[in-house]
Amino acid sequence: MTQDCSRNAHKKVGLDFDKTQKCVDEGFYPRNKPRHQQRHEIFEEEKDYYKEFGPAFFPAIVINNRTYMGVLDPENVFSAICAGFKDSPKECSSHTLGGGSVGGVSTTKLIFIIAGLVLINIFLILCYRKYAKKETNE
Repeated sequence: MTQDCSRNAHKKVGLDFDKTQKCVDEGFYPRNKPRHQQRHEIFEEEKDYYKEFGPAFFPAIVINNRTYMGVLDPENVFSAICAGFKDSPKECSSHTLGGGSVGGVSTTKLIFIIAGLVLINIFLILCYRKYAKKETNE
């Protein structure tokens, strides 16, 4: 990328190229070394941030200083963002992406299903023991 290209891009988005260039130039340190041996404070901050939170696998994104990896579809990312709130905004509970509703089983329903399965298993075990005892007696 040339400086002319960068100037044109700055002009298109309404930014001052000279201010940006000054910021870049003043951010390097130490001044007594050649440019390729200098560090830039913004780059160093970004490097440290990436080391701490940067994704080890791609695709991944960082949400609330936590790396999120997995299927990056809008619903999953939206859910991950909402999960980061202590008190979720109303949009998190009222909005569903894709026009569908988010399904699931309530805790109460899950407990009843598990209790029902346990009772059915107990009944089957008792029936089997009765059958096995009858077979043994014959």
